[in-house]
Amino acid sequence: MQFLMPTVLENVNYSRNALAQGSSSILRVNVGADNAIHMKLENAGAPLGKGGRAAKALKQIGNRSQYHRHYRLRKIVKLRIAKAKTRQMLDYYRAKKERKLHSDYKKGQLDTKPRVTKKLRKREDHAYGREPKK
Repeated sequence: MQFLMPTVLENVNYSRNALAQGSSSILRVNVGADNAIHMKLENAGAPLGKGGRAAKALKQIGNRSQYHRHYRLRKIVKLRIAKAKTRQMLDYYRAKKERKLHSDYKKGQLDTKPRVTKKLRKREDHAYGREPKK
């Protein structure tokens, strides 16, 4: 199953890989995983025999992908997924509400302040050299 997973080659730039990965994914969705692999092998000049182990494995991959595609479209499965998403959202918002809204942390509280000389304080060249306004 590893040959179904797209990987990024190290010696080729990303845009070229992204285009290839996108095209491969679209082909896999349109014609199925088994037909996509079979078409790629034919175009590469290495067609599979009909009775070999590779052809049987490819057919099994196609059957599994078709089963999973139809499984996701079942009403019961869609309902179960929707319920799980709703439950997850409710848990998230309930936990968010229980959390403390305002923490004691203030911006810059942990930042170290640079040592300032008297000369800089007089000139007020930098914001960190100025005395805080009251």
